[in-house]
Amino acid sequence: MKPVCLLLLLLLAGCSPSPPPAQLVHDLQQRLDRDFGERRLVVETLDRLGSAPDRMAPAQRVVYFRVALRLGQPYDFGAWRTHNVARLAELIGCGPRGLYGVRAGGNWAGDTLRAFGRISYRRAGKGWQVVATPVAERAMPPAGRPVPPDTVERLTHALSTAVHALSGPARPASDRIVEEELGSALQNIENRLARLQQGLALASGERGGEYWRIGEAMATVRGSAPAVVNIATSGSVANLELLDDGTVGVAIVQADVLLAAARGEGVFSGRRPDGGLRLLARLYPEAVHVIVRDGLPVYRIADLRQRRVAIGSTDSGARQTVVEVLRRHGLTAANGLKAESMALRDALTLFAAGRLDAIIHTIGVPSADLAVLARSQRIRLLPLDDAVIEAMRRDNPVYLAFSIPADSYDGQRQAVATLAVPALLVARDTLSGDAVQRVLDLLYRQADFAALGSRQGAWIPRDAAGQAGGPVPMHVAAVPAVEGPP
Repeated sequence: MKPVCLLLLLLLAGCSPSPPPAQLVHDLQQRLDRDFGERRLVVETLDRLGSAPDRMAPAQRVVYFRVALRLGQPYDFGAWRTHNVARLAELIGCGPRGLYGVRAGGNWAGDTLRAFGRISYRRAGKGWQVVATPVAERAMPPAGRPVPPDTVERLTHALSTAVHALSGPARPASDRIVEEELGSALQNIENRLARLQQGLALASGERGGEYWRIGEAMATVRGSAPAVVNIATSGSVANLELLDDGTVGVAIVQADVLLAAARGEGVFSGRRPDGGLRLLARLYPEAVHVIVRDGLPVYRIADLRQRRVAIGSTDSGARQTVVEVLRRHGLTAANGLKAESMALRDALTLFAAGRLDAIIHTIGVPSADLAVLARSQRIRLLPLDDAVIEAMRRDNPVYLAFSIPADSYDGQRQAVATLAVPALLVARDTLSGDAVQRVLDLLYRQADFAALGSRQGAWIPRDAAGQAGGPVPMHVAAVPAVEGPP
């Protein structure tokens, strides 16, 4: 578009109750060029669908649109060390279910991606100015299945009455007890229902988290046998426990936790090495994020001494990795580390309320939850020390040197050096070959992860080179699925 024409359109925008389509095209193209390279993704068509006041900031307006993007050059949105499909969705402002056309193994020049997106604007003089990358909608849990009346409804009502009757000074402690018991009961119910439905239970992770979204995307594909039933858990350690006792047939785990189980080390010390664990697929890298509140005099990890730090749930793989990272930087409970074990979403709530100084978590890049945090307040990402990265890579073969790309999160202007650990799909060597191949067919060929709510799922490599290596042997039935045609 010629500069004179663009200037005229922007001047005319001052007479409009919201930005016109021409400005949307210009602003979106500018974002795409900045992060993915000039004209690699070209706005081919953009249809403005309407606008409304921003619920979080009524003085601003959210403009909704439908867009088609043409690739000017080949690009692999699943590549591990570049901006990926998750970042693209953030820039467009689309929910995880609103982006279509991303191909497993990479897109070719001329391919078209389609999305429903939104961008927030505010008045700037007589025109409009983009205020931030819009908050993408999160994948929501599906509606519950119908339940039989009578006994089930009576028990549910009795439970609700008992919970709401809690009061008095012991309420916080009572809430924790109820949360633990209900969480355990819900997991048991889901496990038994999965077996009843003769589906293959998959242990994923915390509800709404990245592992859970992978499992939910696989469970959403219909017409596959065995059906995959997504089981929410507290993380990798719990998943391996469920796999070990036969409650689930497949699990998503961090590679370092899997290696510890195979060797009988770390959190699994005191047990015999587990030689029956088998790799089905490498999924995507999870980077160690060290997030601190902007304005604190904290510039390196060693500065976190005496600070309040959230380090992940007790049974999660993230916590195991974070504890080792902190220990390598000289921080332990014995020398002033004030670490608290909790789920990421709980940590985000406390951080937003000013009750935490830092969050350290292992998660895919960019994390939707951390992106929301970065938009709501100023944060900084701290790098890991180079010596620690090299030492951990030398001592544990599953760790990868990794860089969180610049602009992965609002306000992050430079790349951040860190470690990454792959997320893996695993089973036991007793899982039937037929079940393995059907699960991998879901993973590689049927599930459209970006469209089904899992951004990180688009990172999953489909080629043999991308699936090579792992902390345990690959399941014999998984080899043909990896080496076969895409």
